[in-house]
Amino acid sequence: MTKLFLITHPDVVIDPKQKIDEWVISEKGIKRAKDLMDNPLWGEVAVIYSSTEQKAKTIAEMAKHKFSLPLFEKEGLVEIDRSSTGFMPFDEFMDTVKEFFKKPDQSCKGWETANAAMSRVSLCIESIMKKHSGENVVLIGHGAAFALLLSDIKGIKPTFDLCQDGVGFVSEIDWDKREIISMWKAY
Repeated sequence: MTKLFLITHPDVVIDPKQKIDEWVISEKGIKRAKDLMDNPLWGEVAVIYSSTEQKAKTIAEMAKHKFSLPLFEKEGLVEIDRSSTGFMPFDEFMDTVKEFFKKPDQSCKGWETANAAMSRVSLCIESIMKKHSGENVVLIGHGAAFALLLSDIKGIKPTFDLCQDGVGFVSEIDWDKREIISMWKAY
């Protein structure tokens, strides 16, 4: 069985004045990331791929150094493009995320559409898994982007129901069967 592990970044420092893709991991997030390094999944992994966003790269680099694993960054693994709005208060953000999933062919407030993001993420991951056929792979990225991948694996339209409840989670997939072994587990 070829396994694909999806890891979402943990807690970040939310800075409304900074671009979202430049946010960094908070002290709480760093502690959680250190706990993640004790997860036995790392003994099964051949390679790490990370989003190019700093909050994902920080975790990927920790694992690279601790486990001497090769690490590659992929633009295709970035979070949904919501640069048109930048920072939003939490309730407004969550309402927009739900709308994003509810209307996958429409742009919500100028965001990338769910279908476009799902295609981008899925094609990127198909390429990665083809390159590493038979090897277990860790992807470190973002909740909404990975929820779109899980929707694609299940063969369903994008759904908010596959999002994690917060940040800092792991999901495990049997890539050969395209089956989800375990849904989001907090680390």
